[in-house]
Amino acid sequence: MGFIKKLFGAVSPSRAQELPNAVTEAIPSVHQAHIKGDGTFSVEVVGESHYQAALERAAGGRSEDGANKVVVAELALEDSNPYDSQAVAVRVLGETVGYLPRDSAREFRKQISALGVPPGIRMVCDARINGGWSREGGRNRGHFGIRLDFLTGDS
Repeated sequence: MGFIKKLFGAVSPSRAQELPNAVTEAIPSVHQAHIKGDGTFSVEVVGESHYQAALERAAGGRSEDGANKVVVAELALEDSNPYDSQAVAVRVLGETVGYLPRDSAREFRKQISALGVPPGIRMVCDARINGGWSREGGRNRGHFGIRLDFLTGDS
């Protein structure tokens, strides 16, 4: 059984009312599927170093202790990505914060296609933003990172 088949409870009406206003204003009312996880946040995201400002906004800013914040992330197919037409972007509050690794993106797309998930269904999962501390008057600053919580074929 593919990892996506294990992930979806059911494609259900949008939970947009549960998302922050910034998201609901930027995204029209659509249907979405919330991909299930096991609470381990074991799925890596790549490219976060290019999206530190977006991660900082999603985390609510920097603090001395850094972030450890659970958010809802969208997995968005980016067919027009100039570097990889099979890319899957990870977005929080409507902003890209990274991407699924290349192999994971291809497997994700394959499973979505095999399940017949129709266009227009938003795929979301829980995500944890961590890091981003600022200490010593800003001289010691950590990068933000993000990990996703959904079951993979190895789970």
